[in-house]
Amino acid sequence: NPLVFTSEMPQEDLMFQLVAIHAANPKFATIHPPVSSFRMILGQMSPTEEAFYDEVMDDLVNNPDHGSIRVIDTREFTTFGSVMQRTVRENAIDEVDMLWVDYITRLPVDTKYRSMGLTEGRNETIADAKRFAMSFNNGEGLAVCSPFQVNREGYKKAKTSEGRMDKTALAQYNAAEKEADIISYSFFDEEEAATSEPKVG
Repeated sequence: NPLVFTSEMPQEDLMFQLVAIHAANPKFATIHPPVSSFRMILGQMSPTEEAFYDEVMDDLVNNPDHGSIRVIDTREFTTFGSVMQRTVRENAIDEVDMLWVDYITRLPVDTKYRSMGLTEGRNETIADAKRFAMSFNNGEGLAVCSPFQVNREGYKKAKTSEGRMDKTALAQYNAAEKEADIISYSFFDEEEAATSEPKVG
Protein backbone atom coordinates (compact mmCIF):
# COMPACT_ATOMS: atom_id res chain seq x y z
CA ASN A 1 0.00 0.00 0.00
CA PRO A 2 2.05 2.98 -1.18
CA LEU A 3 1.32 6.49 0.05
CA VAL A 4 2.38 9.12 -2.50
CA PHE A 5 3.04 12.78 -1.68
CA THR A 6 3.43 14.89 -4.81
CA SER A 7 4.74 18.45 -4.66
CA GLU A 8 5.00 18.99 -8.42
CA MET A 9 2.06 17.33 -10.12
CA PRO A 10 -1.61 17.83 -9.18
CA GLN A 11 -3.19 14.82 -7.48
CA GLU A 12 -5.68 14.24 -10.31
CA ASP A 13 -3.00 14.28 -13.04
CA LEU A 14 -0.86 11.75 -11.18
CA MET A 15 -3.87 9.50 -10.63
CA PHE A 16 -4.65 9.64 -14.37
CA GLN A 17 -1.06 8.57 -15.05
CA LEU A 18 -1.34 5.65 -12.63
CA VAL A 19 -4.53 4.48 -14.36
CA ALA A 20 -2.83 4.84 -17.77
CA ILE A 21 0.10 2.72 -16.53
CA HIS A 22 -2.30 0.06 -15.22
CA ALA A 23 -4.10 0.03 -18.60
CA ALA A 24 -0.84 -1.17 -20.16
CA ASN A 25 -0.90 -4.31 -17.98
CA PRO A 26 -0.65 -7.34 -20.32
CA LYS A 27 -3.91 -8.75 -18.95
CA PHE A 28 -5.77 -5.99 -20.82
CA ALA A 29 -3.88 -6.53 -24.10
CA THR A 30 -6.72 -8.43 -25.78
CA ILE A 31 -9.35 -5.89 -24.69
CA HIS A 32 -8.02 -2.53 -25.85
CA PRO A 33 -4.66 -0.79 -26.38
CA PRO A 34 -3.71 1.74 -23.70
CA VAL A 35 -4.37 5.45 -24.22
CA SER A 36 -2.10 8.38 -23.38
CA SER A 37 -2.77 9.86 -19.95
CA PHE A 38 -2.74 13.30 -21.60
CA ARG A 39 -5.83 12.37 -23.59
CA MET A 40 -7.46 11.24 -20.37
CA ILE A 41 -6.57 14.53 -18.64
CA LEU A 42 -7.84 16.60 -21.58
CA GLY A 43 -11.06 14.56 -21.84
CA GLN A 44 -10.34 13.47 -25.43
CA MET A 45 -11.21 9.77 -25.17
CA SER A 46 -13.81 8.09 -27.36
CA PRO A 47 -16.82 6.34 -25.75
CA THR A 48 -15.12 2.98 -26.39
CA GLU A 49 -11.95 4.16 -24.67
CA GLU A 50 -13.94 5.54 -21.74
CA ALA A 51 -15.67 2.17 -21.31
CA PHE A 52 -12.28 0.44 -21.36
CA TYR A 53 -10.88 2.81 -18.75
CA ASP A 54 -13.92 2.23 -16.53
CA GLU A 55 -12.95 -1.45 -16.58
CA VAL A 56 -9.30 -0.64 -15.86
CA MET A 57 -10.27 1.64 -12.96
CA ASP A 58 -12.63 -0.99 -11.52
CA ASP A 59 -9.80 -3.54 -11.57
CA LEU A 60 -7.31 -1.12 -10.04
CA VAL A 61 -9.66 -0.15 -7.20
CA ASN A 62 -11.54 -3.39 -6.47
CA ASN A 63 -9.23 -6.28 -7.41
CA PRO A 64 -8.09 -7.86 -4.10
CA ASP A 65 -4.71 -8.67 -5.71
CA HIS A 66 -3.84 -4.96 -5.61
CA GLY A 67 -3.02 -2.82 -2.62
CA SER A 68 -4.28 0.69 -2.01
CA ILE A 69 -2.50 3.63 -3.67
CA ARG A 70 -3.23 6.93 -1.92
CA VAL A 71 -2.10 10.15 -3.60
CA ILE A 72 -1.82 13.40 -1.62
CA ASP A 73 -0.68 16.72 -3.06
CA THR A 74 0.52 20.03 -1.66
CA ARG A 75 -2.98 21.23 -0.85
CA GLU A 76 -2.78 18.78 2.08
CA PHE A 77 0.85 18.98 3.24
CA THR A 78 3.74 21.43 3.30
CA THR A 79 7.00 20.31 4.93
CA PHE A 80 8.41 16.83 5.47
CA GLY A 81 7.30 17.16 9.10
CA SER A 82 3.70 17.35 7.90
CA VAL A 83 4.35 14.39 5.58
CA MET A 84 5.44 12.32 8.60
CA GLN A 85 2.37 13.34 10.60
CA ARG A 86 0.01 12.53 7.74
CA THR A 87 1.72 9.16 7.15
CA VAL A 88 1.17 8.15 10.77
CA ARG A 89 -2.52 9.14 10.49
CA GLU A 90 -2.98 7.26 7.19
CA ASN A 91 -1.29 4.17 8.64
CA ALA A 92 -3.85 4.15 11.46
CA ILE A 93 -6.63 4.04 8.82
CA ASP A 94 -5.02 1.47 6.50
CA GLU A 95 -1.49 0.09 6.67
CA VAL A 96 1.14 2.04 4.72
CA ASP A 97 3.93 -0.14 3.28
CA MET A 98 5.84 2.44 1.25
CA LEU A 99 6.16 6.22 1.22
CA TRP A 100 6.91 8.14 -1.98
CA VAL A 101 7.77 11.83 -1.71
CA ASP A 102 8.11 13.60 -5.05
CA TYR A 103 10.38 15.11 -4.02
CA ILE A 104 11.96 15.78 -0.62
CA THR A 105 14.30 18.64 -1.58
CA ARG A 106 11.46 20.57 -3.20
CA LEU A 107 9.66 20.90 0.14
CA PRO A 108 10.17 23.95 2.37
CA VAL A 109 12.34 23.01 5.36
CA ASP A 110 10.69 22.64 8.77
CA THR A 111 10.80 25.56 11.19
CA LYS A 112 13.53 23.93 13.30
CA TYR A 113 15.95 24.10 10.32
CA ARG A 114 15.14 27.61 9.07
CA SER A 115 18.11 29.18 10.87
CA MET A 116 20.39 27.05 8.68
CA GLY A 117 21.26 27.63 5.07
CA LEU A 118 18.83 26.05 2.59
CA THR A 119 21.21 23.25 1.59
CA GLU A 120 22.00 22.34 5.21
CA GLY A 121 18.30 22.43 6.12
CA ARG A 122 17.42 20.12 3.24
CA ASN A 123 20.22 17.73 4.17
CA GLU A 124 18.75 17.58 7.67
CA THR A 125 15.33 16.89 6.12
CA ILE A 126 16.80 13.93 4.23
CA ALA A 127 18.28 12.65 7.50
CA ASP A 128 14.83 13.05 9.09
CA ALA A 129 13.40 10.88 6.33
CA LYS A 130 15.91 8.13 7.13
CA ARG A 131 15.17 8.30 10.86
CA PHE A 132 11.45 8.21 10.15
CA ALA A 133 11.89 5.21 7.84
CA MET A 134 13.75 3.27 10.51
CA SER A 135 11.52 4.12 13.47
CA PHE A 136 8.12 3.96 11.76
CA ASN A 137 5.40 1.87 13.39
CA ASN A 138 7.36 1.11 16.57
CA GLY A 139 10.49 0.15 14.66
CA GLU A 140 8.90 -2.07 12.02
CA GLY A 141 10.26 0.34 9.44
CA LEU A 142 9.01 1.77 6.18
CA ALA A 143 10.43 2.13 2.68
CA VAL A 144 10.82 5.85 1.92
CA CYS A 145 11.58 6.76 -1.69
CA SER A 146 12.23 10.14 -3.29
CA PRO A 147 13.51 11.08 -6.74
CA PHE A 148 16.33 13.57 -7.21
CA GLN A 149 16.96 15.55 -10.33
CA VAL A 150 20.72 15.46 -10.71
CA ASN A 151 23.35 16.38 -13.26
CA ARG A 152 23.39 14.02 -16.22
CA GLU A 153 27.19 14.14 -16.29
CA GLY A 154 27.16 11.25 -13.81
CA TYR A 155 25.92 8.79 -16.42
CA LYS A 156 28.15 10.21 -19.14
CA LYS A 157 31.15 9.52 -16.91
CA ALA A 158 29.87 6.00 -16.27
CA LYS A 159 30.31 5.29 -19.98
CA THR A 160 34.06 5.84 -19.60
CA SER A 161 34.56 4.26 -16.16
CA GLU A 162 33.44 0.64 -16.56
CA GLY A 163 29.81 1.51 -15.93
CA ARG A 164 30.27 3.04 -12.48
CA MET A 165 27.79 5.85 -11.89
CA ASP A 166 29.47 9.05 -10.74
CA LYS A 167 27.35 10.35 -7.84
CA THR A 168 29.20 13.64 -7.37
CA ALA A 169 26.10 15.33 -8.78
CA LEU A 170 24.48 14.56 -5.41
CA ALA A 171 27.11 16.63 -3.60
CA GLN A 172 24.71 19.54 -3.01
CA TYR A 173 22.54 17.22 -0.94
CA ASN A 174 25.20 14.80 0.28
CA ALA A 175 22.73 13.30 2.77
CA ALA A 176 20.93 11.74 -0.22
CA GLU A 177 23.96 9.56 -0.88
CA LYS A 178 24.91 9.12 2.79
CA GLU A 179 21.46 8.07 4.05
CA ALA A 180 20.22 6.05 1.07
CA ASP A 181 20.19 2.26 1.17
CA ILE A 182 19.58 2.04 -2.59
CA ILE A 183 20.29 4.60 -5.32
CA SER A 184 18.93 3.96 -8.80
CA TYR A 185 19.09 6.14 -11.88
CA SER A 186 17.49 6.48 -15.28
CA PHE A 187 19.11 8.30 -18.20
CA PHE A 188 17.60 9.29 -21.54
CA ASP A 189 19.44 11.40 -24.10
CA GLU A 190 19.89 11.50 -27.88
CA GLU A 191 21.63 8.13 -28.07
CA GLU A 192 18.89 6.45 -26.02
CA ALA A 193 16.14 8.24 -27.96
CA ALA A 194 17.42 6.68 -31.18
CA THR A 195 16.58 3.21 -29.83
CA SER A 196 13.78 4.23 -27.41
CA GLU A 197 15.71 2.49 -24.63
CA PRO A 198 16.43 4.51 -21.47
CA LYS A 199 19.39 3.42 -19.41
CA VAL A 200 18.48 2.25 -15.92
CA GLY A 201 20.91 1.23 -13.19
